[in-house]
Amino acid sequence: MNSKKRIWVIGVLCLAINLVSIYFFINRNTLGNFTRLVTYDELYSTAGNSTNDLKKWQNIQHQYPGEQLQEAKKLTALYAGIKDTDSSLTKIIKIGSWLRRSFSKCEIGKPTDSFEKLSKIDQFKAATRAESPIWCGTFGSQFLFFCCANNITSRYIETTGLADNHVVNEFFVSELNQWVFSDLLNNVLYCKDGNGNLLNTVDLLYMNSQKDTNAITAFQQIGNDSILVVPGREHSKLWHTHLNSSNKLHFYYSTDLNQMYNPVQKIIRYIYPKTWFEIFTLTNVSNSAFYLRMLFLYSGIFLLIIFILLLKNK
Repeated sequence: MNSKKRIWVIGVLCLAINLVSIYFFINRNTLGNFTRLVTYDELYSTAGNSTNDLKKWQNIQHQYPGEQLQEAKKLTALYAGIKDTDSSLTKIIKIGSWLRRSFSKCEIGKPTDSFEKLSKIDQFKAATRAESPIWCGTFGSQFLFFCCANNITSRYIETTGLADNHVVNEFFVSELNQWVFSDLLNNVLYCKDGNGNLLNTVDLLYMNSQKDTNAITAFQQIGNDSILVVPGREHSKLWHTHLNSSNKLHFYYSTDLNQMYNPVQKIIRYIYPKTWFEIFTLTNVSNSAFYLRMLFLYSGIFLLIIFILLLKNK
């Protein structure tokens, strides 16, 4: 093959592969995103709850300014009655009940753009004045913030599937070395099964897959700080829709969208198998599309370099 024909072939091949890469880029939100799948043991086993493994969830505390955490701790001590000697579960009950009371006048709906731009402590104050609608993400992020202020390890979890996305939380009960499910929007502070065992989010997912929702007991806050025990059927939409066995659970390392969606982070996630959340699902998920995208991306770059060098040498 002569030099001219070689350049022509490399050029056409380079163009074709890079056109495919452009197609992947345009459809990047639906094609080839990297998924970091985790198992039940990785999320909940005793080994997974060691100090080192908990740090990746505790690191979320660093996204909040120290002065805001201090103010949040003072607020929970003053208005929620939290004491340093309280157990983790007692603190959670007080935080959840207090937030529900504080946000009781808010309309449930998409928050305004101006509300979303506020700091977490200012969002809390705005919500207490009912200055914006709030939704599950607001309850989830506020719960996470006030848990961090009181040194309770918590997780922000988004459920995705055929229904609308929904945000719930888990908190870590250090006294029991156990993660526990919570959903403030639906007024569920924690859950137990029919035997009185505390449940995490994936436990509920498994129970749904086994049609075992009758065994679920939700400990729901009503009135002031009182706790009401209700059967699972009282929250049928939550159990059957948002925790459907076909859903995916996204466990986020961070809720700082400004950081996660800055151009540098987006480029890194596009060209490298990195993500800012873990996923648990009972359905099959493959990363083959992501690695296919990488193959076309890097092959296109390589052929472009070869093409330029051939032109230069000619």
